[in-house]
This record gives sequence, C-alpha cells and structure tokens, in this order.
Amino acid sequence: MAVKINIEMGNLMKINFLLPVGFSFLISACASPYPSAKAAKIQVHRQVSTLVSKCENLGPIEGQGGGTLMGYIEATEMAENQARELVVDKGGDTLVILNADGDGSKLTLQGTAMKCY
Repeated sequence: MAVKINIEMGNLMKINFLLPVGFSFLISACASPYPSAKAAKIQVHRQVSTLVSKCENLGPIEGQGGGTLMGYIEATEMAENQARELVVDKGGDTLVILNADGDGSKLTLQGTAMKCY
C-alpha cells in the first residue's frame, strides 16, 4: 500500500519558514542570561562561615529562575545570576545563599548580600 502526500508550494514555504523560527524560540527559551561583568565577580558562599563573619550585612536578597522549558540546572543558574545582580545593586561583593526552594523547573534562592572588601 502506497501513501501519496501532496504538499502545495505555499504550505512548503510556510514549513520552511516556521521550522527555523520555532527552533530559535525553543533555544532562546532554554538559555539563561549571563551575569553582568560586576555580578560575575561576586563571591558566592553556600553557607554562613567564618569567612564572612567580619563582613557587613547589606540585607536579604531573593533570586528567581526558571520557566516552562527550563531544567533545574538552568533555573539554578538564572536564580543565582539574578541574586548576584541584586548584590551588586546593594553595593556588595559577596552573596551567601541560605536557602533554595523550588520544583523541577522553577527555583527561588534566598540569601544575604554582604560587603567584605
């Protein structure tokens, strides 16, 4: 049994246009933004330790990341980058992450902005 498929030229043009556009959307939806140059220099600690005991506490921060098509790693990167940017906004140089909460695709990091240097 043979199956005959007729594709009109107009439909083929739509497919050729929509495939790259759809693929680009999927790729961009999975990418997490890179931190700014200042935020990339922020020290990140995963717990309060003696290393930050003499630092000035600038207050709490909360970074959020994730989305529909993001996995846990991308959500973590996005949340940490947002938290780093908030530390920069407060004039700090160190981020202490105190808590991470979320599901498979969305994550919230809670921490403290600190000025150590």
